[in-house]
Amino acid sequence: MDKVFAFSVARKATIIFVWKIVYLLFVIFLFLGSRSIYLVDDASLWFYKTGVWAGRAALVFFVITSLPGMARRFDIRHKFFSLLMIFRRYLGITTYLLALMHASFVRLVSLLAGFEPWFPRPLFEMFGTVALALLFPLFLTSNDRSVARLGVWWQRMHNLFYLIMWLIFAHAAIQRVSIWSVLIGMTGIAEIMSFVWARRSKV
Repeated sequence: MDKVFAFSVARKATIIFVWKIVYLLFVIFLFLGSRSIYLVDDASLWFYKTGVWAGRAALVFFVITSLPGMARRFDIRHKFFSLLMIFRRYLGITTYLLALMHASFVRLVSLLAGFEPWFPRPLFEMFGTVALALLFPLFLTSNDRSVARLGVWWQRMHNLFYLIMWLIFAHAAIQRVSIWSVLIGMTGIAEIMSFVWARRSKV
């Protein structure tokens, strides 16, 4: 792990550049998939299924993004968590783009195309929509300029992360109990325990 940490820190700028290339590819893929679903061409079903898995990947990235904060509150010191903390912002951006891909391919494009009625919508979709909407300002402010301009409000805004976690849990759990709903639910419980632990440690 020490070698991985040293390698990643030494090549941080290169890794971030590669990550930005990946973001560009995500945006292109999002456009192509949305177009395919809108036109209902031969690849539309494949893009739909990809959108389902994009949602699962977004959930995993969301959980990974939560780990450095939990480790800090539990006073767990390991270079793995330090490495995640260094690239946490980019993990968060990846989470949003995957979640947007999920929402677009699975439902949003179909709604915009008029294939489905806007109302009424299932409860789990409403929770997912609110979670995605709250992730958007976090996505927009995941940069040094926003941190400098917003000051203390930046941290307050990004505390929405913990509300979003439970919205994602509701989105997954209302559909069915699965490994994904269990994963995000256990992560939420671990978050609560970490705050309790940190508070008791200060007493």
